[in-house]
Amino acid sequence: MDQQELVSIVVLTHNALGNCKLLFDSLTTTREVTYELVVVDNASTTETRDYLWSEFSRERINRICFLDRNTFFAEGNNIGISASSRTSSHVLLLNSDVEIRSPFWLRKLLDVHRTGATTYGFVPDMPWPRADGYCFLIDRWLCLRYGLDERFQWFWCVTKLQAELLRDGFAVQAVRNHSRFLFHFGGRSGDAPYRSAAGMDLDEAVVARWFDGRNVSIIASLE
Repeated sequence: MDQQELVSIVVLTHNALGNCKLLFDSLTTTREVTYELVVVDNASTTETRDYLWSEFSRERINRICFLDRNTFFAEGNNIGISASSRTSSHVLLLNSDVEIRSPFWLRKLLDVHRTGATTYGFVPDMPWPRADGYCFLIDRWLCLRYGLDERFQWFWCVTKLQAELLRDGFAVQAVRNHSRFLFHFGGRSGDAPYRSAAGMDLDEAVVARWFDGRNVSIIASLE
């Protein structure tokens, strides 16, 4: 993997100011990878927006989209992907409630990546074992080809995307043990309505059919 390839990191924000500050401060420690930071703000309050403007002014955010409504996860990330640089080789969907704990977190993820998607985090639960979506790396051309299905929100749209990649012969890998590289707090991405979002009442049998027996590859840990 060429260390000079550009990764577009897309982050959605919806209030949760403390977590945003922690993420953006820790992102600055990243080494050995060139990245751009694309932020899509889902109608946060003035305090959060003022902070994001200040980060943009300091050039710690490269591109920013302020929205007048909460688009939730799927549409918001699709907007961020569209706003990202056309020259980037990969897109990384990164939750705002994450802390970077190693300067080589992204380098390590790129080194094990195969065409498709690679994530930090694995969900072993039913209806089907799947890669988690809070740090989701995907080749840009595949991201543009598939996108996130806006009929489903939160983890289901990312689940559907990885099932489609596996169906079409691409790799989906999940790093199980990764806390020394990156930590996900969970449940702190904002106060958006959860159960009322599109597709959250999905039948588990439908998810199992998406995968149709195809499994995510698990990487126990990275050196």
